Amino acid sequence: MRTFAVGCVIALLFGVVPVSAQVSDETILTFEVMTEHYDELVREAMDLSDEQWLVFEPVFEAYKETMHPVFDRRIEVVRDYVKRGGKLTNDEAAAVLVIMSDIERDEWLILRDFEREFLEVIPPTRVLRFLQIENRLNLMLMSSLAKDIPLAKEAH
Repeated sequence: MRTFAVGCVIALLFGVVPVSAQVSDETILTFEVMTEHYDELVREAMDLSDEQWLVFEPVFEAYKETMHPVFDRRIEVVRDYVKRGGKLTNDEAAAVLVIMSDIERDEWLILRDFEREFLEVIPPTRVLRFLQIENRLNLMLMSSLAKDIPLAKEAH
């Protein structure tokens, strides 16, 4: 779930901010590999038979499509933050906290709903495996991105 979101965030950063100023080569490479091969990585790691993949794939595609508007909201927050160099007033920081909480909630609700749909087409162990794959991919991207994004500072 968040892997795709992080990928969108990184893609947006590349388009908004000079890459050399904000995003390391390591992050760029990680992003490129993850996004270009995301579906392949998931398919291989899921270790589903061709028949299982055929019933899983439409739900997987719907899941990614449903998450897209949430990703867009996250991208907007990150875009604004990067433009400001991490400098925010207390009011701006408070607003970001609310927005990020709302985004996290929405991601959780979508994931909860799709968990049910995934369970209709694949066994619970495979659904759990999918969530683990998503988390691992997300952690790889987030750890790379975290090195490039400055911690918040109070704007004066």
